[in-house]
Amino acid sequence: MKSKKNKVCLKTDTYKLKEINPKGVVFIANGGRTAGVTLSKILGLPLFCVDIRYPLSRLMDRRNIFIKGFLWLFKELIYRVTTPERSGDCPGLLNQKEELPFKPGERVILVDDSVSSGRTIKMALVLLEEKGLLRGDIFIATQRCSRSSEELVDFLIDLN
Repeated sequence: MKSKKNKVCLKTDTYKLKEINPKGVVFIANGGRTAGVTLSKILGLPLFCVDIRYPLSRLMDRRNIFIKGFLWLFKELIYRVTTPERSGDCPGLLNQKEELPFKPGERVILVDDSVSSGRTIKMALVLLEEKGLLRGDIFIATQRCSRSSEELVDFLIDLN
């Protein structure tokens, strides 16, 4: 059974994450990279990546600062009318046909920086389930989440 959502300060409350006995950390590129790497180091767990992005986020990555600024203003609107998709730009990538080193029943922590609509997290959950993990063994940790997606998140993490 999943635990209730906990607020976790990574400097003082890592025991809350250790209590679920995870076997690895999976972060969503690019936003979840910092939190995922930090969590992996603190807990001493292997780190993996899933690259799931909205189509126009790649456009923003390749543009100069002025165009990025303009697109950023419309980012939320753009994200509401597009759908996240799998990609392949991440080391330790799980989007390929490689097997996960986890067995069904072993727990992992899925990390992203923020959860707004929940569509990216849901796509990552589908990907991990396709790799053989059970939904009940995937715990979601994020730094921020909207009220509409609170039910998806197990841990709110504070990197400070």
